Amino acid sequence: MRIAIGQLWQETNTLNPLATTRADFEAFGVLRGAELVAQMAETNELGGFIQSLRQWPERPEIVGLVRLPAWPSGRATAETFEWLRDELINSLRAALPVDGVLLALHGAMAAAEHPDVEGDVLQAVRKVVGPKIPIVATLDLHANVTRRMIEHSDVLVLFHTAPHVDVFETGQRGAAVLQRLLKAPTSGRGEGSAEPRPPQTLELAERSRPFARFLASCRRSGPTPKRPLA
Repeated sequence: MRIAIGQLWQETNTLNPLATTRADFEAFGVLRGAELVAQMAETNELGGFIQSLRQWPERPEIVGLVRLPAWPSGRATAETFEWLRDELINSLRAALPVDGVLLALHGAMAAAEHPDVEGDVLQAVRKVVGPKIPIVATLDLHANVTRRMIEHSDVLVLFHTAPHVDVFETGQRGAAVLQRLLKAPTSGRGEGSAEPRPPQTLELAERSRPFARFLASCRRSGPTPKRPLA
């Protein structure tokens, strides 16, 4: 069994006039292949993926794709978006065949001509792996979840805390969801809701109502074919 893991992370501020470029990602630190697995094994969502996968009875081969992080800034240029997409997709093509895909995304990246970067990326990943390979992605809990993101992934796994102190644990939950999907595939892809209901940011602390009640409900029931969010 082969499980591919990768990361594309930036939180875009569309009011910021300073464009994000390839240099911003390279300055933060791009990791590829085995280097990604070695350096991220104990931190970040990727570390949660890796440590969980190493505990599976099947002991799957962990295939590092690429890690592409940048600090928050303005919209990425169109050229930067194309480079990011090509980096991820070309690494995935080179890794085939794979039995599942785990992606650490953020859910709030935008680029010139591409307002839904994560949706575009998940659609491209789905095109490469086909309809039967499960795709699980992690997101910030205030991600901009779009219809395209839901249609082209199997489950989206969100942080449960603000401030975010469960980043590693979110990666673990993502891997656990993927393991369940591999054992009992679901046909609920694309059936979730992506209605634009922006909350007030200060109310997204995990102990604040009504978010605390909503979070407790999600923890009790977990993802279902009708609600592919965890």
